[in-house]
Amino acid sequence: MSVVFYGCRNFAVIDKWGWVMTHANSIWIELNNKVPNDVKPRAWRELQCALANSMLKRLGISNREFFLGSDLSYRFGSYNGYVDLPDNGHWFDLDYLGRATKTKLGELK
Repeated sequence: MSVVFYGCRNFAVIDKWGWVMTHANSIWIELNNKVPNDVKPRAWRELQCALANSMLKRLGISNREFFLGSDLSYRFGSYNGYVDLPDNGHWFDLDYLGRATKTKLGELK
């Protein structure tokens, strides 16, 4: 599998009002950088991006995607801006992604 999940991590962020927010539900998505000998590097990396983008759509992310830079390095973002991925991956906050489908606590009883 070329897209790797590393489970969850715990980290804390202080927002602009000074509140500490902990995010325990995050996943790391990493694209495979090892190109097989019989495949062209650009074609291989474009396939990795396509696989990861397909998975992102299933998670509800449609406004950003993985893509290749002119130097064949992985990038993540949109036409408005992007980040280079020197470690071939990106952390995604599942709490943020799931907020649109989150049920009210009272509905769970």
